[in-house]
Amino acid sequence: TIPDFLRDSVAKPRGFEAVEPTDVVLPRVQLMQSIDERVQGGEFKAGDLVNSLTGAKIPSPTKLVIVDHFKSRIFWGPREEGNNLLCSSPDGRTPVHTRYATACATCPNAQFTELPDGRRENPRCTVYFNFPALVNGERLGLSLSRTKIRVAKRLVSMARFLGYDIWAGLYELGTRLEKGKKGPYHNFTVTQRGFVDRVTFEVAKQFHEAIRNTRVSIHAEQEEKDEEIVTKDDEVAF
Repeated sequence: TIPDFLRDSVAKPRGFEAVEPTDVVLPRVQLMQSIDERVQGGEFKAGDLVNSLTGAKIPSPTKLVIVDHFKSRIFWGPREEGNNLLCSSPDGRTPVHTRYATACATCPNAQFTELPDGRRENPRCTVYFNFPALVNGERLGLSLSRTKIRVAKRLVSMARFLGYDIWAGLYELGTRLEKGKKGPYHNFTVTQRGFVDRVTFEVAKQFHEAIRNTRVSIHAEQEEKDEEIVTKDDEVAF
């Protein structure tokens, strides 16, 4: 709970005048998979939720209140070459680097490739659906890509049809085991749990106002592509 004497400074906190928009990075809710070294080493279990920056475990299931939503793109280099970031687009439309294209819509790395057998190969550039949020009361980011995009669409749809500010809804964030073409993997689940209380509404509103005019990014790391093929419908904007 925010002390009363601090409430007026939350929306426009002072002392950050020299902070560049790109300096603001929210820690991400990381979903641990069985192939992660920390799972294999016994530090975590597959399906655990973890703060990507601090390494602290997050209770699961846990309360989720989203305060904003935006898309982004990242073109990762080969994992065996060190997970280097080849290109990125904070807004999912305009790339930071123009070595490949001046717009994501025309970039060949953002397109599906038609295979001879009729299937579509995933774009080399990954789309992320991002949600700055209060997760168990903490300011964290939920960044969903690949098969998790289905969860992102469900979350946005529930929030949109609720009919109020995006932070008015209370959700439960959990995990479940799913079966992919390369074996089982864990995915997020989101369940609507009604509305937030008045205090949470005000805290979430202040969080939204604090980042509204800032280009916030969410801590990103390349994940193993051990899940099932993503269909074109999964990648289409809603």
